[in-house]
Amino acid sequence: MRLPLINNMPHSDGRHLAKIRQQRHLQRGINLSHWFAQTDQLNARHFAEFIVADDFRLLQSLGLDHVRFTINFAPFIQPQNPADLSADFFVQLDRAVALIHDAGLAVILDFHPDDDYKQALQDDPAAARDFVRFWSAYAARLAATDPERTYFEILNEPLFTDHGAWQQLQEQALLAIRAQAPAHTLIVSGTKWSGLYELLEMKKFPDDNLVYNFHFYHPMQLTHQGATWWHKAGAADLRNVSYPSSPESVLPLASQAASEAARQLLLEYGAERWDAGAIDREFAKAAAWARQHDVTLTCNEFGVYKKFVARDGARARWLADVVAVSARYHIGWTMWDYCGDFALVEGPADKRELNREIAKALGLLVKP
Repeated sequence: MRLPLINNMPHSDGRHLAKIRQQRHLQRGINLSHWFAQTDQLNARHFAEFIVADDFRLLQSLGLDHVRFTINFAPFIQPQNPADLSADFFVQLDRAVALIHDAGLAVILDFHPDDDYKQALQDDPAAARDFVRFWSAYAARLAATDPERTYFEILNEPLFTDHGAWQQLQEQALLAIRAQAPAHTLIVSGTKWSGLYELLEMKKFPDDNLVYNFHFYHPMQLTHQGATWWHKAGAADLRNVSYPSSPESVLPLASQAASEAARQLLLEYGAERWDAGAIDREFAKAAAWARQHDVTLTCNEFGVYKKFVARDGARARWLADVVAVSARYHIGWTMWDYCGDFALVEGPADKRELNREIAKALGLLVKP
């Protein structure tokens, strides 16, 4: 049994058929974090043991059609010759991609480096040139993979403050990849963490085989409560934030906030009245931009940091609303993440258990 396609618009023109082909395997997915990125265990044992074939069989059985494979290539790029790919690492990477494909899943190969590497792309012309050279070499290596089930994402959440500079570098990488892999669909995004409003600043590239991407974590008071990496005064003090929000609903929590900054964040969250309607209004902006430019959209990161969230189903309600709104606008999605701090499954690598509440919120095929 397969879930129905999100994109069911009744048109038959060539561009619409191209959109369906681009979206065919990008309807519902999950991010594979902490495997080849977001970890200091970049070694053969970790690669072999952290995520295995049984994980992919589970994902396929739930009705997911793809994974976003986050990969930190940066430590394995040769500084003097970025086209000289590190053999041992890429053997491990090829094995992982084969496992994904063998389970019947498509894969987004996402260049997901740390912030220092991304900052260098903006500040150092040599680093930017090496980035393009790397992508040319990696695309050549992957050119023989199935273009229907293998997508290339040029860079996760760029840090460029200049939209035009990132647009230019992204196009250079796009052209380098396209010269080696003319049939593969590429995923592109705006700068500053690939946000929705950065998407709206983008110019359309002269390439029709692209999917335009944005990340969605609004409201941050809910999705990043207690997260130390959200560098906002009071954010690390937030606990038990629920959803949806209203001025009245946040008052008890705000009155007990651990800091004045946290109290202000909660009051703002209440005043903004976050619910399914508010999420819809945000996604409507992305959908209008996509219609204007006649392009395909995906939202390949969204989720709720689970450590401090209210235990009243708030996380599941927010996820269900995002998924429902995505379907309304024919936007494919990829939740963050599989087994990390926003997880679909719980427990260590050899004892993982599905979080059934979250799986049901995503509309997945959960067995009774």
